[in-house]
Amino acid sequence: MLQAKFREMAEMAGKENAMNIVIAAEKTSIATLLSEFVKRHVNPDEIKVSENPDETGSFFVGLQCDRFVLSPSGVFAADKLQIRG
Repeated sequence: MLQAKFREMAEMAGKENAMNIVIAAEKTSIATLLSEFVKRHVNPDEIKVSENPDETGSFFVGLQCDRFVLSPSGVFAADKLQIRG
């Protein structure tokens, strides 16, 4: 699904700018998936998307004060903040 599209775009764009291009191109799709997860309409302008360095094809998505993780398979989960002491 989205993962194949991410890979294809990343290969075409080259590694340096690939994630910025993928994020810009897919922000509307990511907002649509997040809308389904949070059960309310989310505009693409409302979210901040960044690459998740821990998992290829995964993204961190911020919406107001909430943070989510989008898996490579297109599934959202709440990002659990870890407090380090």
